[in-house]
Amino acid sequence: MQSNTTYPSELANLLGMVFLGFGFLMILIYKYQVQKIYKWTIVIRIFFSLCSIGLYYVYQNPFFIALLFIILIGILITVLGLVKDQETKQLIHED
Repeated sequence: MQSNTTYPSELANLLGMVFLGFGFLMILIYKYQVQKIYKWTIVIRIFFSLCSIGLYYVYQNPFFIALLFIILIGILITVLGLVKDQETKQLIHED
């Protein structure tokens, strides 16, 4: 992932587990239509984005830029889901 540093495999596996768990949580939120949490997931991802930018400036490791793009894709997907749900609500209320 464009890293210029070697990381211990334990750390890489742990971070993979955390991000997979977070991804599964996002899928469950979308599946069960928990709209109240949508906005908070966006806030959390923005926090992750800011941390990734900060870590890039501290360590100058391109891995954090690659990670930032992955997080931004997640934000985009969540925002699109939120917009779709709100449009569906409006259509239901108009009928």
